[in-house]
Amino acid sequence: MLISFEDASGEFIVFKKVISGTMYEVAERLDDAAEVLGRLTGVVMGVNKETIGTIERGNKMLAGKQDVMLEKQDTTIAVIKNGVDEMREFRTETQQNFTNLDIYIIMGGKKKKGV
Repeated sequence: MLISFEDASGEFIVFKKVISGTMYEVAERLDDAAEVLGRLTGVVMGVNKETIGTIERGNKMLAGKQDVMLEKQDTTIAVIKNGVDEMREFRTETQQNFTNLDIYIIMGGKKKKGV
């Protein structure tokens, strides 16, 4: 059997497939399967859209939490830097006090001018 295909000419208003014989049942099952597949595809696409929306909302929420954590991290770093600076100042003052004490001891308990 030779089958040929041509572009639609517009001569007919309605198209209807005519199937007979042993292929009728197969064609009916294929039509049913195509309909079910079409509905299934629609459902899957709807679920995908919902899933994408959920993921996007989750990403926005996580980004907000990340911003809060970065702010806390910046605050913590600033506190640590201030503590380190205070420790350096204390160390410098302590070194100066020990130097003055050494001078005081060396001079026999007499206070050095300007100290």
